[in-house]
Amino acid sequence: MSDLWTTLKVGDRVRVMVWPREMIEDRLHQETQEFYRWLIDTKSLLTIVEIDELGMPWGELRRVVNGVEHFERLLLNHAGLKVVTDSEFS
Repeated sequence: MSDLWTTLKVGDRVRVMVWPREMIEDRLHQETQEFYRWLIDTKSLLTIVEIDELGMPWGELRRVVNGVEHFERLLLNHAGLKVVTDSEFS
């Protein structure tokens, strides 16, 4: 398992690049499966907004689904992540 998630800090931006090998897809809620697939397909960025009391990083993004704005959060304690730097946007 990649330990990249243990180095994340509030304000970091990350992408879920591949399905996390630690997760068994069919054991996740349908909406969670769909959200992970969407994150991977769209290469969307999550911003780390919290490191909880257990040291776990929480990523958040804003997206519009069927005209409705949603703020979605995920616990990101798994492999398959990539930190995106400002230089990648230049």
